[in-house]
Amino acid sequence: MIHWQVRFKSLRNNRLYTASIYDDQFSGNPIHLKGAARPFETEEDAKDDLFNDIITQSGYLRIVNDKKDYNGNTLPDNWWRDVIPETDISRPVILTDDYGNILWQGFLQAQNFGMNMYVNAQEISLPVQCALATLSRIDMDADAYTGQKNFAALLDYALDILPLDFENIYIQGGADAMQWMIKRFDWRIFGETDQDGVYDSNCSVFDALEDMCKYWGWTMRTHQDDIYLTCVDDTSVPNFQNVTRAQLTTM
Repeated sequence: MIHWQVRFKSLRNNRLYTASIYDDQFSGNPIHLKGAARPFETEEDAKDDLFNDIITQSGYLRIVNDKKDYNGNTLPDNWWRDVIPETDISRPVILTDDYGNILWQGFLQAQNFGMNMYVNAQEISLPVQCALATLSRIDMDADAYTGQKNFAALLDYALDILPLDFENIYIQGGADAMQWMIKRFDWRIFGETDQDGVYDSNCSVFDALEDMCKYWGWTMRTHQDDIYLTCVDDTSVPNFQNVTRAQLTTM
């Protein structure tokens, strides 16, 4: 359920955009907050390196806190503390245009944003990150499967963790890419037994996806509500295979 929203217009095209913050513990009408001068901004990390295994995105959602919402209603004291997420995936953020198209989706970072005391109006910068970035803080479940699974199962497992919907996965390689995705490996590579005899995870979900991309020569990134797996230096396989989430699960 949407708990908070920030609406703003672009100076270039006069289009209306809405940044929505979701809260699964909330029910009721969204609270409309006031956007700052630069309300929403993201950029790709290491954007100059096209050969990174996974390219993540981060940025800020900026709001003005003057103790009133966009409609002039008084906000509760310390209302902004409720915005702070408990985990990196507990506050999804989705940016849409005036046609309802998803332009960006990710999460608020689990940080204490901080506020200055005795200031009537101030800007709050809420750090955001893309869905892939959050997976670096989530351990692989080494017991999720037994025996051999394929690479499609690994990607499907990772996307199931995230409370976001990704419509399509575009994989460079065409028909060959489908053969790569169904190659199998032993799921036990994601676990190890410690000195006390306890079998547990040995890597994060991000690490597992990074190894998959490194093995096949892919670079993974998100764009709007899609995921892309590209190999920009391989001109022998220029075509992309479009796989829906349902097809990925079936694979």
